[in-house]
Amino acid sequence: WLFPEKGLPGRNLRGVQWGMVAPRVGIAYQLKPNTIIRTGFGVFYAMAPYGANHYGTSPFGASTPWLNSLDGITPNHRLSNPFPSGVLQPEGSAGGLLSANGLGIGGPVTAEMTTPYNMQWNFTIAQQFGGQLGVEVAYAGNKGVHLPFRTGWYMDQLPYSVHRPDAGLLDLVPNPYFGLIPVGAMSTQNVQRGHLLTPYPHYPSVNFAAPGWGNSNYHSFQAKIEKRFSSGNSVVLAYTFSKLLSDGADNAWDAAGVTDFNCRSCAKSVSPYDQRHRLVTSFTYDLPFGKGKQYGSGWNSFLNAAFGQWQINGIGTINSGLNLQFGVPQNTSFSFGGGQRPDVVAGQEAALDNPTIARWFNTDAFRLPAQYTFGTIGRMHPNLRSDRIENLDFSVFKNFRIKERVTLQFRAEWFNLTNSPIFASPNTTVGSTAFGIVTGQDNLPRQTQLALKFLF
Repeated sequence: WLFPEKGLPGRNLRGVQWGMVAPRVGIAYQLKPNTIIRTGFGVFYAMAPYGANHYGTSPFGASTPWLNSLDGITPNHRLSNPFPSGVLQPEGSAGGLLSANGLGIGGPVTAEMTTPYNMQWNFTIAQQFGGQLGVEVAYAGNKGVHLPFRTGWYMDQLPYSVHRPDAGLLDLVPNPYFGLIPVGAMSTQNVQRGHLLTPYPHYPSVNFAAPGWGNSNYHSFQAKIEKRFSSGNSVVLAYTFSKLLSDGADNAWDAAGVTDFNCRSCAKSVSPYDQRHRLVTSFTYDLPFGKGKQYGSGWNSFLNAAFGQWQINGIGTINSGLNLQFGVPQNTSFSFGGGQRPDVVAGQEAALDNPTIARWFNTDAFRLPAQYTFGTIGRMHPNLRSDRIENLDFSVFKNFRIKERVTLQFRAEWFNLTNSPIFASPNTTVGSTAFGIVTGQDNLPRQTQLALKFLF
């Protein structure tokens, strides 16, 4: 399972993949004089995750493990003597093929490290009313395939058959590998029983680097209305209703990381990047004052310079906040590799009708999980989200015509014109004194920018 081919192919670290074909097709059809139907499909490959940094060098590096506690409460190694067995040194190549024994396998060249790609498709109907009003409605989808888990995938977690409270996983027992493994956690005379029950006990960890097991699914309804005016002004209103699902390959794990490496499907949830509703409007309006305009076409140079040739612009955005991720202050799953999340309390509704920064959600809807369990909440909470985005950017332009093809433009721009805060995500660590409380802000206060632009 280490290499997709038998041995390294010549001087290449990885063989050439010839079967990567990316077909794309698009069709546009004029159904009526003012009605256009468009559809398309395409396959797009992304950057391959494998490279020189994904090839293991474990015999030439060493780290000394520090077992601070056996049960998470009672100290085991103390700061007065943190490494009673000494500090481990790199083994090098003296052991031949057994050089990495005891150090773990990290970053091997696996057949699962494949090139990711996504399939995109869409269907759009565009209708024009008159000469200056256009409406579009569309469905757009995207499926990610072979997405890499760039944080790796741990293959040495305890199997379900032994992950039990009565298995004595934390007990220190004689190490059958003592004297056979020279370095690492398995080189000591006594080890925790749980280490011996993992699939690869002679390696402290077996971590696949960026396996291409990830998937994502995106579906959306999109609508746009655009109105153009005879004077060159325009207004655009666009709305998107969408849903994005993923299984963790979007590199957005919470503090718990992967809870259960034995169950990839258990991580499937709404993506941390899902934005269910998004509304964007923009406008451009030339004030009708000054030479060549509706009012003031006969103004002298002074009046035209002061009051003519002004333009205002704006972009307003409203979209849903991101789903929340919940964690625990300490991992008590004792799964030797997996993470842990809180439990959901039955009968308690997590969402509040009127959330505040002091209580963003119902904290009574969550509790610390029992030991040797992973918690009952998923990777993302399906209903709780951070604060929605409400933002308005506004600008005023003034053009000074110097010559026919030379213009000096004055620009005054305001970002977050209304100075509206977007609150950061609340604390989502069950057991924290700040649990459920918002303590930060995600956006900047109002900013004003003045500039001169020379056009020629």
